[in-house]
Amino acid sequence: MKFKIGEFNIVCLNLEASILFYKDIMKFELTEKAETYAHFKCENITITLLAFAKAKTEVIKYGEKTSFSLDIKVNNLENAKIYFKEKGVKFAKSLDKTEGYFTIYDPNNLIWEIVEV
Repeated sequence: MKFKIGEFNIVCLNLEASILFYKDIMKFELTEKAETYAHFKCENITITLLAFAKAKTEVIKYGEKTSFSLDIKVNNLENAKIYFKEKGVKFAKSLDKTEGYFTIYDPNNLIWEIVEV
């Protein structure tokens, strides 16, 4: 049996705030929008926002509890840090150049890991 990753679903509380984050800040391509969901493309991955959460995830420090995160690859961590800071994005873990990554929260307190390639 062979498994392949399909779309990546994000259950969100506020669809409009999530769309703004993923379209305007993360620069994912919005491919479809409806009343309760939105589809994005990021390279060959489909990301779907599903607007039926009753509450946000509690804010956790990255690595303190079991969680799930995805990497966003950038070619310059320092420039990425400045970009996200200017956009008002909340950081989950500040940049530590010795580790080569930092983490941010989306509007639902879900964590994205920003890594340099």
